[in-house]
Amino acid sequence: MMKFFKIYLFMTLMLLAISPLRMSSAPRKSPTTYVEVLYFHGKVRCQTCNDIEASASKVVRASFAKELKSRQVVYRVVDISQSKNKALARRYQVSWSSLILVRHHAGKEKVVNLTNYSFSHIADKQAFQKELERQIRMLLK
Repeated sequence: MMKFFKIYLFMTLMLLAISPLRMSSAPRKSPTTYVEVLYFHGKVRCQTCNDIEASASKVVRASFAKELKSRQVVYRVVDISQSKNKALARRYQVSWSSLILVRHHAGKEKVVNLTNYSFSHIADKQAFQKELERQIRMLLK
């Protein structure tokens, strides 16, 4: 019985040792250049703010699905009323609803603030979406 227990214990330990190796896939390598689409909002939002978020999300998900999957484009909705997001809001000097694009390349950032454009052009959703897509594509180059 003791011999059986030792064999069972040995086999169990071996399976536990090798199973993470078999189950894990190769780690996804993050691209060195990527674009972050950041939509910041507060706790209370107006209809225009909701429209900007919905349109930005639609553009990113429809026009950049491949880039989202490969992490060349990252889309984040950030509630600035939450304490965990205060540092990010300060980093991009955001104090209210804002749409910010950030190109990350070689440890440097290029920031494009589309907040004013968003609020003045969201009424024409098609034009807004076209311009947002154009801006993201320019930053991906």
